[in-house]
Amino acid sequence: MAIVLNPEHLTLGFGLGLPAATYLYLFWVTRPRWIRSAPRPQQGEEPTLPQNVRPALAGLFMDGKVGEPEIAATIVDLLQQGFLGIVDKGERIVLIKQKQLDGLPPFEKTIAEHLLAKGTIVKSELEIEQRINRKLYDEHLSAALRSLYQEGVTRGFFAEDPNNRYAWYYLTGLIIFFLGLTSFGLLLRSFGDQPILLFYPLGLLLTGTTVVTRARSLTKLTPGGRLMQEVWHDYRQELIHFKPKESRNAYLQYLPYAFALGVEEMWTNRWKDTVFERPEWFTSFGIPTREDFLQKLRTMVGALARDLYATRDPALKD
Repeated sequence: MAIVLNPEHLTLGFGLGLPAATYLYLFWVTRPRWIRSAPRPQQGEEPTLPQNVRPALAGLFMDGKVGEPEIAATIVDLLQQGFLGIVDKGERIVLIKQKQLDGLPPFEKTIAEHLLAKGTIVKSELEIEQRINRKLYDEHLSAALRSLYQEGVTRGFFAEDPNNRYAWYYLTGLIIFFLGLTSFGLLLRSFGDQPILLFYPLGLLLTGTTVVTRARSLTKLTPGGRLMQEVWHDYRQELIHFKPKESRNAYLQYLPYAFALGVEEMWTNRWKDTVFERPEWFTSFGIPTREDFLQKLRTMVGALARDLYATRDPALKD
């Protein structure tokens, strides 16, 4: 039996199939990796930490930019490693250096030096706003923020120049869109009595729009970076579903990564039935529970990260 291809079916297939296939492809290569559930660890089984990736770089896999979460995670990591200490004096929060900063990567060392030079946090939102308005930017800190992304480039996780790749995808999408727009006008004028033909340029219009709108999400991660992103999304799930034993205290060890991955509160909740011992690097009074500790730490670290991030060069692209 011969198969007869109906021209109208071909037109509909092209007009609807092309943009649909394009969207599905772009969604697949940029899909949120946390949609896939990671195996949940058994009680007492510690999360499997990916090797040789600092918390800030782990955070970079989540949203592809260096921002306040990455700075906050770095501060917690510097505290946990014993380089810095916190003394809460009520009216002021003082940071102290507990050991030399030797051996730290440039990004972490710069963060530590800026914190120590400042000594106390900026509590006034007005002061931060004034600094921005007066263009009191710190090029040294901006260079450190760039260095974190460059570390990801060096290790093959991120594209060398994502802006060029973004421009290529964006321009390609615009060309397809305007080709569809031009074709739509010509077909409407010449074959207005056959509206089915308009599905050809409609398919091009939808395809071009899809490429343009998804271009930014296509540009930063390399194939190796996407694999590592999936690893870190799995690790995020492990932190969320971890079931600690009373005799195991990995809470502080993995806390910097919980900050980087945005699950510090859920990570803390997993430990609510265990005994909490305040870390040596945190000197304060009136913190009887782990939840109180996290709340105060988040407030302090968040203010420090916000203050430092406000001093970046505004020309620094995300």
